[in-house]
Amino acid sequence: MTIFYMFYNININNLNKVKNTYMKTLILYISLILFQLK
Repeated sequence: MTIFYMFYNININNLNKVKNTYMKTLILYISLILFQLK
């Protein structure tokens, strides 16, 4: 049970990291597009 819980926590942390990186990339990409449109 404890091992499963640890594994679950690691997965949640990894998902958050991936999501954060994805969001940052998305924001950067959108700002670049807006800059091009000006």
